[in-house]
Amino acid sequence: MAYQGSFMDLIYPDESGSPAVMQYRIAFTNTPELLAVIHLRQLDPSFVSPMSSLTARDHVLNRIVAEQLTGIRVGSIRVAIEDPSGVFEFALEFDLHDYLLRGLPFDSTPVLAAGGRFREEFSIASDRAIAGSVRVHTAHATPQPLSQEVADAIV
Repeated sequence: MAYQGSFMDLIYPDESGSPAVMQYRIAFTNTPELLAVIHLRQLDPSFVSPMSSLTARDHVLNRIVAEQLTGIRVGSIRVAIEDPSGVFEFALEFDLHDYLLRGLPFDSTPVLAAGGRFREEFSIASDRAIAGSVRVHTAHATPQPLSQEVADAIV
């Protein structure tokens, strides 16, 4: 089921709460592990770019996932961001704290830590993570060149 949507406008708040506009589209690959690619495009330099603003990037991504992908089982979601500096890929992580607060299923194992203390190690089976069921973020991500898989999906 390969699919590439058309670009749509998206109005979002910049870091000061002022309105900003970008375009986005979603693509799916025709692979055994269904890959969804969220392609953000900000070509107007008068608006803050999701390439440089973590706040804008995560706000927009959570809106798109919640409004467009909720309930869809995908193998993974990748993010491609395009602005005048180029097109780059960002790693997308789900918010573990949000996942636990929502009471979603997980496994935990006590692990011996330094000083004879124990800490809990959490694991979540990938088939339990459904798009839109938890917030996502790119807080630890740095722009990377597009992987071949993502490039094939958005070109």
